[in-house]
Amino acid sequence: MSDRAVALHCSEEELNALIRSLGLFEFMVAERRLVQDPAEDFRICEYDPVEDFSSWDDGHVFCSTCEVRWIRRENSFQLVAIGDVPTTPEVAEATCERKEIGEGAPTKILLWGIRDKDEPDEWWQARIPRTFRYPVEPKNDATSPVRPWLTIVEYRDPESDAVLWWRCAGLTSEEENAYA
Repeated sequence: MSDRAVALHCSEEELNALIRSLGLFEFMVAERRLVQDPAEDFRICEYDPVEDFSSWDDGHVFCSTCEVRWIRRENSFQLVAIGDVPTTPEVAEATCERKEIGEGAPTKILLWGIRDKDEPDEWWQARIPRTFRYPVEPKNDATSPVRPWLTIVEYRDPESDAVLWWRCAGLTSEEENAYA
């Protein structure tokens, strides 16, 4: 089955209603610009339908089949849904652009941090330096450092093999050498 990309502009209320109408997400990655507190400027967490998504300047909510990403543009938001996007009444009624993008291929990206054995919710990255929190289960029986991985799906041009679209699809924790 072919996935699609749906792009539209919306208000704060429409952003929250549209994301909630899809109701199938597992995770959220969001960022606020011009915030001085590192604990409040960036979050990777489990999806919570009561979240005020419009309080974030940009973000992604995603699951294995679909992602919605948004970015603030002055007094509105630009939104793109990628993957197997359900046609809810909110999506169907929105003035938007739709494009069939074919089938994607999954790959994994290593995220910042190594799990702190004393604080299993925390992942430390000395290069930044910063502590991150990821909503993944730690692997207590690991023989090498455990690292967080983001699964993405890439949609490539069949002729040039260039990545045309990509979407987030999941978060896991694996031993550091699992994908070497």
